[in-house]
Amino acid sequence: MVYTAILVQAEPGQEARARLKCAADLADRFDALLIGLGAEAFGGAPFADALTAIQAEWLVSMRDQVEADLRAAEQMFRESAGSRRSQWRTRRIMPHEAMSLAARAADLIVAGGFAGRGRGDYLSADVSRLVIGAGRPVLVAPPTGDCVLGKAVLVAWRDTRESRRALADAMPFLKQADRVLVAEATSADDLPRAQEATAEVATALGLHGVAAASEAFVLRGEPSRALIDRARAFGADLIVAGAYGHSRVGEMALGGVTQDLLKQDEMFVLLSH
Repeated sequence: MVYTAILVQAEPGQEARARLKCAADLADRFDALLIGLGAEAFGGAPFADALTAIQAEWLVSMRDQVEADLRAAEQMFRESAGSRRSQWRTRRIMPHEAMSLAARAADLIVAGGFAGRGRGDYLSADVSRLVIGAGRPVLVAPPTGDCVLGKAVLVAWRDTRESRRALADAMPFLKQADRVLVAEATSADDLPRAQEATAEVATALGLHGVAAASEAFVLRGEPSRALIDRARAFGADLIVAGAYGHSRVGEMALGGVTQDLLKQDEMFVLLSH
């Protein structure tokens, strides 16, 4: 797999610059087309009676605000894209829906990159929905810092279809990495199986020219915390993981590795579903 086109959502405001810079840097690295998308919708009106003058004024005001935001987003994208090969698209629907549709033209999506939470699904793409609906790998950027280098990559392995998909989707990063570790956290009883599985994955990566080590360790505490701690000890700046091996609703209700990886803001995460 190669990344020939990279998709990123542009938004008004300085907070989006880190994400846009990251997408532009990756376009340079992989000699890829950079696709910028401006997408915004406005929520329900404050009154149920669609005939009221107040609501009509509100709808006009919201429409004007959306158009102003989209113009500002385009300007920010074009500043970040510079002279690179690029395309710009605009959609007036929910951002995660617009991004999922636009993903048909891309190989990689760059998302995240905001220090704050709660910007609203009408303005910013819901990353969890994007991961499930796009059918493409999603690189989730932390809110600050440079773009992912991917010199040391931790593959958070679980013996699931999502992990296999993530491994294939991350291959361009893995082939450029200096060090790769395939790691699985498991119970003591399951340790022999996990050791065998991670070793086989590392061997398979070797067939693609990726020199990878393997490791299985006994889980103590929260799985996501254990993986992040192991990634930090390994010196990784990128975690590759399969997303939502359980249902999204179940993970949100009970907690799960995917949700925790989306909430952390220490390092880049490449997720595939």
